[in-house]
Amino acid sequence: MIYEDQWRKVSLTVPTVPLVLPPGLEIVEQDAYRLVYRPVDQVLGPADVLAGSVPLLHLQADGLGVAYLDVPPPSPLTLSDLREMWDVVADLNLPTPSALPAQGRLLPGAVTPAATLLPEALDRAHAAARQLVAVWPLQEDESRIWRALELPGGREDLAGTDRRAARLPAQIDLRGRSLPIRSLRRVRRDRLWTSHELNRTANVLAELTAELVQGAEQRARAALLQPFYRVAELARSPVPTLDPPLSTWPVSALGCLREFRAALALVDATRSPEGAMRAPLCHLWRLYESWIAATCFKILDSDSRLTRTHDPDIVDGAQWFASWSSAEGFRVILFTQPEIGQNLQDFSGILPEGLRSTSSGLRPDVLICVVTPEERTGILVLDAKRRSALSMDSRDAAEAASKYVWGIRVGGSASDPDAGSAHVTAVLLATTAVPPLMYSAQARITVIQVLPNRPETELREAISQSLVRATVNART
Repeated sequence: MIYEDQWRKVSLTVPTVPLVLPPGLEIVEQDAYRLVYRPVDQVLGPADVLAGSVPLLHLQADGLGVAYLDVPPPSPLTLSDLREMWDVVADLNLPTPSALPAQGRLLPGAVTPAATLLPEALDRAHAAARQLVAVWPLQEDESRIWRALELPGGREDLAGTDRRAARLPAQIDLRGRSLPIRSLRRVRRDRLWTSHELNRTANVLAELTAELVQGAEQRARAALLQPFYRVAELARSPVPTLDPPLSTWPVSALGCLREFRAALALVDATRSPEGAMRAPLCHLWRLYESWIAATCFKILDSDSRLTRTHDPDIVDGAQWFASWSSAEGFRVILFTQPEIGQNLQDFSGILPEGLRSTSSGLRPDVLICVVTPEERTGILVLDAKRRSALSMDSRDAAEAASKYVWGIRVGGSASDPDAGSAHVTAVLLATTAVPPLMYSAQARITVIQVLPNRPETELREAISQSLVRATVNART
């Protein structure tokens, strides 16, 4: 198996052809021994980089297997860094760009059907189904039957026989006593254990799996689906009965149900137990931008001087926002991916005065506003710069940040471009590259190397100092 894009080529050896075409990828070359995947045209732009792990489902001698095609990010990032960013963004339960998730993994805010199959969980569900079918649990069932006195079988129910003896034909023994010709016996038989819940879950899993592998070869498709259909068939009760409580289920059946449920995830699922140690294939720099926003949220939320007043929520004019307040009456408001254009943007009245741009449409990754008790606004901009290079030049930093320093205005109107005041106290550029030093602090531009699995001390101090300066500037 080979994955290739405009940046690199990665290969992996698997015993058989994968059953599922990974979402977002297409097959560009295939023969008996080689399969080449490439991102579809609409997935990758000229500057986009995909990185992460692609789960490949395949059949092997002992059932279903999953192999991971790892596509590493550019240096200095690693696959471990990618997993750390993914986990932070997912665990904080923050709204995320719909273009970020890939490979069937979901994050809060992503649009998806009501139930989604996590491919990596299929191997355990498949194994559990085969084990359960091989040794299906039995349930002891007791019934009563009438049998001739001379025939063996069952345990005689004397009380039941006596109650019904008058309605049965009788025979006279040698002593002249009247005896029934048959007796009521208790008979215990083993029957197949059944459950409506297991039957329903197996059917849903089989249907979704059939959709997932509809393009697979017919024999491989049948081998994959047969255990799920067989479980559904055996678990179906021939007569309507109440489902037994889970506490009475056989261990093997309960384990199978849990594995089936692990493979079926609702909208709020983020990753399966098998994929928890890997980040899915996704847009690297979009993930980095989302992780930077989540890190800023964590820094503000852990500041002892601030108390959160509004949880992360979707807002018009930005991706999401959250707010905090201080004992002195200041408000700190964080916006992610805000859209600042020619017209005033107050984000549905959240800001006392609207923001506008004097140059062009601006969309920083993070905008932090400090609102004083006098309803004046100070601004801190934080932008994540995608850098595949190992170092960043000061000219690139100046070009990337100056549009925010001089372009964002508080108040004024589009008809009077000179109106409004500049309150951008600082622009922080977060990058994976080695940062340059600017000539002077008066430039209001600071470049910080921010990497996962590293201390965030420098970013925390830069945000804290910038917030203090933004408060002073807003008041003066």
